[in-house]
Amino acid sequence: MKTYILILNLIFVVLLANAQVDPQLKEQVKPLSPEAFLKTVEIPEGYKLQLVASEPMIHEPVLCVWDGNGRMYVAQLDTYMQDAEGTGESEATSRVMLLEDTDGDGVMDKSSVFAKDLVLPRMILPLDERIIIGETHTSELYAYTDTDGDGVSDKKELWLKGKHQGGNMEHQASGLVWNIDNWIYRTTTGMKYRYTRGKVETKNGPSGRSQWSLDHDDRGRMVSGHGGGEQSFKSFQQPWRYGSFEFKDELEKGFMEVWPIDNIPDTQGGLKRIRENNTLNHFTAGCGHSTYRDTLMPELNGNLFICEPVGRMVRRATVENKEGVRILHNPYEKSEFIRSTDPNFRPVNTKMGPDGCLYIVDMYRGIIQQANWTKRGYLRNVIDKYGMAETIGRGRIYRLVPTGIALRSERPKMLSETPNQLLSHLNHPNGWWRDTARKLIILRGDKSVASELEKMVSNEAVSALGRVAAIWTLEGLDSLSIETIKDGLTSTDIDVQIAAAQAGEPFLKGDKGVMSSPYVKSALSSKSEDVKTQMYLSIYNYFDGEDKAPLVEKLLAGAKASSPRVRIKQYYDQQKKILAKANAEKERLNENNKELAGSFIKGKIHYQQFCVTCHGKDGKGSAMAGTDTTLGAPLVGSARVLGNYQRLGRIVLTGLQGPIDGKSYPGMMATISSRSDEYIADVLNYMRNEWGNKAPLVTVEQIAEVRKETEGVLNPWTLDELNKEYGNYSIDKHLWKLNSSHSGRRDDLKNAVKDNRNRPWVSSAKQKIGMWLSLEFDGIANLKGLTHNGTSPEGIDVEISIDGKKWTKILSQHEVRGKGKIYFKNSVEARFVKLSITKPRKGFPWVVYGLSLVKGEAEK
Repeated sequence: MKTYILILNLIFVVLLANAQVDPQLKEQVKPLSPEAFLKTVEIPEGYKLQLVASEPMIHEPVLCVWDGNGRMYVAQLDTYMQDAEGTGESEATSRVMLLEDTDGDGVMDKSSVFAKDLVLPRMILPLDERIIIGETHTSELYAYTDTDGDGVSDKKELWLKGKHQGGNMEHQASGLVWNIDNWIYRTTTGMKYRYTRGKVETKNGPSGRSQWSLDHDDRGRMVSGHGGGEQSFKSFQQPWRYGSFEFKDELEKGFMEVWPIDNIPDTQGGLKRIRENNTLNHFTAGCGHSTYRDTLMPELNGNLFICEPVGRMVRRATVENKEGVRILHNPYEKSEFIRSTDPNFRPVNTKMGPDGCLYIVDMYRGIIQQANWTKRGYLRNVIDKYGMAETIGRGRIYRLVPTGIALRSERPKMLSETPNQLLSHLNHPNGWWRDTARKLIILRGDKSVASELEKMVSNEAVSALGRVAAIWTLEGLDSLSIETIKDGLTSTDIDVQIAAAQAGEPFLKGDKGVMSSPYVKSALSSKSEDVKTQMYLSIYNYFDGEDKAPLVEKLLAGAKASSPRVRIKQYYDQQKKILAKANAEKERLNENNKELAGSFIKGKIHYQQFCVTCHGKDGKGSAMAGTDTTLGAPLVGSARVLGNYQRLGRIVLTGLQGPIDGKSYPGMMATISSRSDEYIADVLNYMRNEWGNKAPLVTVEQIAEVRKETEGVLNPWTLDELNKEYGNYSIDKHLWKLNSSHSGRRDDLKNAVKDNRNRPWVSSAKQKIGMWLSLEFDGIANLKGLTHNGTSPEGIDVEISIDGKKWTKILSQHEVRGKGKIYFKNSVEARFVKLSITKPRKGFPWVVYGLSLVKGEAEK
């Protein structure tokens, strides 16, 4: 079947190769006005789309958010894919627009350029009057403020220090969402931030591949996916603080199949992702995830949404709670929630607004994929044939509204409200209002409202979501007490119990008055699988009292085989097996180096939590669906991994860009510079001693040394730069490939590079003119000469080559005896070196051991 698909792809490419734009096909992708577009949309009965904003007010929009007064901020990627080559994509000319609806009709009628001269802005987080903006190719975050009220920011301050980041822009950080637990999450980079005490606190968080989207539900469970892996929803079962929990049947059968109605076959996956009628058959570019959290459209409350811009559609996912496991369903059989025949409809984000409507951000353009996939091949030919590159510089935002139901008339004005006034919004039916009010109370740090918040938690007349918001507001104000936690744990509502358990976890360590109390034991006896699961997670991860084991046993007692409690226990049992295997490896390593063994086992855990996404469980790189490319470069046998620790340290601290051995990797290189020196050393020691790799210990002190030396370096390295600084990485002899004209008696050429005179490589015949021995490095090495131990010929020609085909002689008739060093006149660069006998030592075979490089001037 794979061969058949490959043949079809090749045929299609041949047919379209060097094709000019087909006028008839081009007509299909001709841009429509917003009014004409709405006639192409299929949407379920009971809903309609309303235009909120369009060009020329906005161009190339990718996300929208609202500040405390309900003003909309729109991130524009003004330089994104203005042609199929991605020309000028990283120029600093993109913007964040500020839009306002001054008359309350839902249509934006006032706009201003809030921030300009940006490089592809991808994250916006309104705080109070400050708006945090994150750009592409940097981890720095800046706070922008409009101090004079003209809609244009006139104050810019560094909010979070960062550095330049290279690699594919689609795989860089996105999100920046203030979650219910008062941590600010973003994806891909594995970091989260907290800003509740006047400064930004950074902490290691989960990593993922959710592209251009991130959201959370009323319990703080994140909503994300993995677009690069052609996935829809990922890691949505539990809050990320407990790790990633994914269950086999969490997506109903067939959920990954999509049902668009356009017929433009522009998918990077090629024909295997296209039905006979040219429609997309599977998720390939899932983005724009969100959770609907309002009662305006009660049937949507708690539903998840995701955009599929290649399929010109938006999927709605209903959530079934089956014995504590969330299962997602597509409620429309062989159909979608929103879909269009317009080829330029490119929904990339969804957001629930302050008015309770669901907002859809439409880039409205021809090309949606980034240049990594559009420069050549199947996709490029489709783009050229249809003339898709011509539709640029447009964009629309729509809102989904219910038909026959009046919308709320209230409009937020929270930026001018006092903390006491903001308290009333914590009980609002709309999640945006609750979140924004909680955030603003915490940012103002006014603890005078703490007593009122405590009353809300214990007041059953307040809605459950209002009491949850009160608990987390107290937590953000550092005003949470054990008494309030107990009030929450004894609530009759499971959402309040779960919030109290999560927020109360800091009290668990060393405090027997919480988890061992009758209050908690009463909660543990709950019939709710959700509550039991939460208590299990809290106790297992945070409680350290003497009665921990009995409590855990009680939680697990009577659990059904399909319940998350059992599955989570299986997960932890699996982790124990991993640890056991790592401990076995530790014992092996202990024989030579106990310090390396301890670092190795810690690094194994870190690797599986962060690095495995791109580099794979086997260290060979995670395959990117629909391509022959891996997200990360292979680590097995890699001289970059096994070589000089200073070179490797610079790669993980500062990043790496450009091709590696002729290949480009879309996921490279997410640095782990924000992690501790110990964390980085442990990860490197694991990678350098797993999968058959073997390399010396990297110490914490060495990583600290490299960090100090690279302080202030913003741009990722290229291999050429590293080679000039440190010489080539391919000086590790066990990575060399050796060949000879006469195989040895021991038939082991590797002995030639081992420093063991008792086990050398010995040629199968006596020395004679023309007999040769060659070396191939794992890259281009910089060398000044060779050390040649053994029974050496009296004369040798030395030739070098870059490609193994074209050879250059650099030494001739060089006489060596015994332990000889062969020096070159100048340092040379080569990937291949060949030694050929020009004057044999009569009566002797060629004996070689300890063959090594004399490093060139660039080597350190």
